[in-house]
Amino acid sequence: MAQPPVDTIPDLLQRSLPRELVMAVEEALTVGAQRAHAASKGMDEGHLSHVVGQLRHFHMNEAFHRALEMGEASPTAIRGNGIVSGRAGVFTLARFNIPDGFWINGRCSHTRRQMSYANKAIDPLP
Repeated sequence: MAQPPVDTIPDLLQRSLPRELVMAVEEALTVGAQRAHAASKGMDEGHLSHVVGQLRHFHMNEAFHRALEMGEASPTAIRGNGIVSGRAGVFTLARFNIPDGFWINGRCSHTRRQMSYANKAIDPLP
């Protein structure tokens, strides 16, 4: 008896994510980071890294949200520090920073933990 073909992660990504959406997200994140850097000019060195980090969060979230809207990926509303996510095909796309190391831990937000558990479904795929 022949086994049914197994989807690979690259196959799923290609079928679910339009190229235009991927390119728009990539450009949006670069633009958001550049805007944050420009907006931080003139801030005191003592807290510059924190200023840039917070500005990157907000500028990149807004740019990511616009890219998801243009790609018809149904983005969630922008709301404070909340994670912006959108749905394209079988994937939920989100923009957030991950520190080095394992990121399913108690310090992560509820949304991050839920998304990490959802990824377990595709772990066995080649």
